[in-house]
Amino acid sequence: VGEARALIDRTEEAIEKVQSVKKGYSGWLRIGYLQAMELGHFPVTIQNFHMKYPGVKLSLERLHEQKLYDAYLKGEFDVIFNLAGDYHVYPDTETVHLSYCGFSVAMPQNHRLAGKQMIDQEDLKEESLILRDDNLSGGMRRKRGIWKALLPELYENVAAVESDTDTALVLVAAGIGVAILPDFDLGFKKMNLNIRYVPLDTGGYQAEINLYYRK
Repeated sequence: VGEARALIDRTEEAIEKVQSVKKGYSGWLRIGYLQAMELGHFPVTIQNFHMKYPGVKLSLERLHEQKLYDAYLKGEFDVIFNLAGDYHVYPDTETVHLSYCGFSVAMPQNHRLAGKQMIDQEDLKEESLILRDDNLSGGMRRKRGIWKALLPELYENVAAVESDTDTALVLVAAGIGVAILPDFDLGFKKMNLNIRYVPLDTGGYQAEINLYYRK
């Protein structure tokens, strides 16, 4: 609970700084955020900011990582919440670190690995894998997200790459394979699909979520 409160506080402080730099506490603030963030602390942050500064009109849009980045560079957002990556360059931008998140494997409740407390990547060598990622070309894709932590020998096991978590979970329920998902997406586990989620050992790699805004 304390960690969640600290994350909310850091996010609120960052948004306040963006707005004060932009034009004071009035006018429009255009915010882009990652899909699935509405399942975590994000709604509380936005609610608190709106109550504190009712004169600021908020524009919110939910997009995938690559589309968020592209729209920000085009000037369509004042601030975005996005995954960090050295493949993206943000010119004239301040960065606020918000959190790190790990990855979990989604599988049917009766799967052979469902009883484990932690999934080792060696456990996945006989599994068809479903990844949640933007559908980019292979060269760019493997520089980012779970691809950076995945053992190269598992690349051939990837049966599908889905940009939507709910689609990935439907494929799991259909028996197509097991899905590797970033933990910030796991609010979707409320879907009634009889799926179990087990943390994945990534050798210490975690995805980083940052807030970006122009100086």
